[in-house]
Amino acid sequence: MKTCKKEEKKRAIFNNEVTTIVPNLSHEDILRWQKHFKEDWKIEYTYKKAAEAAGNWLGFWNLMLQCDMKQNPNYYKEYASRRNKKNNV
Repeated sequence: MKTCKKEEKKRAIFNNEVTTIVPNLSHEDILRWQKHFKEDWKIEYTYKKAAEAAGNWLGFWNLMLQCDMKQNPNYYKEYASRRNKKNNV
């Protein structure tokens, strides 16, 4: 039986393979997100669910940034050139 990538990702979460789905989050980052969800949003997530939720949240904002970069490429080129000038001084 063939499975789609979305199903494979869900399975990976339940097989303790969180790092394959959220590679840029450390253990401490996930614990901080778990604490944040509990204190600020009154949602108690397991470690796996907190990792998935944090990955989804960060993925959403990454997507938004990519869309903005496509719509406003001149702003990002200008920002990069200003940043390079500051670093070279």
